[in-house]
Amino acid sequence: MQMVPVNTLFAKVGLDLAGPFPLTQNGNKHVMNIICWFTKYVISVPVPDTKAMTLARAFLNNFYLKYGGCVELVTDNATAFTSEFFKDFCSMLYINKSYATPHWSQGNSVTERSFRTFHNILSKYISKDQPDFDEFLDCACFCYNTSIHASTGETPFFLMFGRDPIFCVDQILDPSVYSPVAFTDISEFKQRLITSLRCAWEAADEANKQAQLRAKTQYDKLVRNPTVTVGDRVLLRNYAGKIGTSKKFHMPWKGVFRVVKIEGVHVTIVSCNSPQGTSRKVHINQLKKCFEALTPACTVPELSSDEEKALARAEENEGIENENISQEIETPDIQENQNSNTEIVEKNTYKKYNLRENPKKKKFSF
Repeated sequence: MQMVPVNTLFAKVGLDLAGPFPLTQNGNKHVMNIICWFTKYVISVPVPDTKAMTLARAFLNNFYLKYGGCVELVTDNATAFTSEFFKDFCSMLYINKSYATPHWSQGNSVTERSFRTFHNILSKYISKDQPDFDEFLDCACFCYNTSIHASTGETPFFLMFGRDPIFCVDQILDPSVYSPVAFTDISEFKQRLITSLRCAWEAADEANKQAQLRAKTQYDKLVRNPTVTVGDRVLLRNYAGKIGTSKKFHMPWKGVFRVVKIEGVHVTIVSCNSPQGTSRKVHINQLKKCFEALTPACTVPELSSDEEKALARAEENEGIENENISQEIETPDIQENQNSNTEIVEKNTYKKYNLRENPKKKKFSF
């Protein structure tokens, strides 16, 4: 497992979609989550479809125009994200676009994990037929952002804004906690805010590293990366079978492929049947070496000169014996044939010996 160090606000942002869900009254069928990998702050947006234009507009209005840009945007290999329009959209905003490895959700694990929490929250509030999930999406997003995250030890809300949110229950229990603090100079407030945020970010960065290290240690216990080098012939795990067929009957591996480049845990492969074709970038855990019987099934051992001479003499002697036997077969003896015929007759007339005694028949008198 490879660790991804992120220690800056919006240095790495993940984007992913969930759905389709039942159509709502507002015409929404999908949920788009945008999450900061460092603070774990989530912006959740309901969208009606997965077109590139729709997703770009939702990203611009709900993220870029409210919080500013990001350094890198990570998505999966969906058609909308790999389209030329979305690539040009990211280039126009000076955002580095990167993609997770196909069929490897761990490449965008932070965003994928947020959906699991959102599904648990929304399932407690939406109606039975689920036509109103978009009405509770903002509530679920606020609950997520104001809860302490296990990997940072702080709430995403505090790491984003440098303060805790004010809840109604806090005003009821102790209103003096949130009483305004008088500052004689605005620079003093700014300095204190920057200092507190810097301390919180350093603590969150350290907690993130510890959480990633624990996850890596646990993951590496169960998984062993295959030893693959450039030039090896490998097989690729088959995730997508033919439509209309049963997944249980699919072949688990397909190939053969040739490894042409290795970059950490990412491997570039080409098909051995079409070496000039398009290369593919996959995760190393999706590959296994291809072992083929390229040598003969049985090879002749090397013999010394003395052993070769002895073998030649043995073959000559065997040839002489075969000639003598063939001559004997060509001139059979008449007496031997007669003896053999008498033996056959005796065998046919010989009474078989049975050890079992035949039971005597009982006679009944009347």
